[in-house]
Amino acid sequence: MVREQSNAGQDWRGRLHDVLWMTFLKLRSMQKNQEEEFPAEVSVIINGVMQTLWAVIEGDGLTIMYPADY
Repeated sequence: MVREQSNAGQDWRGRLHDVLWMTFLKLRSMQKNQEEEFPAEVSVIINGVMQTLWAVIEGDGLTIMYPADY
């Protein structure tokens, strides 16, 4: 397995942590406000660029993806 070189002091574990944490916060907020709109939009900064990801819950799983991949 070849891992991507880190950019601007970021590594894949740090990016993954950020994406998962922001997704957790969004889903917790939706639960608190009793919102059930999916896909949930999550904004994160990846490689210095603001990215919008979607969090989709289907069955027993959670998928986090770019909107174009849905």
